Amino acid sequence: MRTFRLTDAAFGDLAAGRPSADTVDLLRRAQASRHLLLLSAIRKLGGPIPEPIDVYDPMAALHTSATLAALHAGAAPRHPGSAPPTN
Repeated sequence: MRTFRLTDAAFGDLAAGRPSADTVDLLRRAQASRHLLLLSAIRKLGGPIPEPIDVYDPMAALHTSATLAALHAGAAPRHPGSAPPTN
């Protein structure tokens, strides 16, 4: 598994609101990697994988996280764009 690390200087620049292009690129690649790991876990649990997948889309990553949480809880995962369940 690949590990993504920020230097202290890069983290300081990020915290100050002036990250370098390299830092933003590293964070973007780390997020895509996390999303791919979540998709792999969903596939192993037999959950739905929406297509097409944009691993750089934050909303797709949010849906992937919610789907995995639902599968772990034994609930049926929602599909993107579906209405929330009513009680």
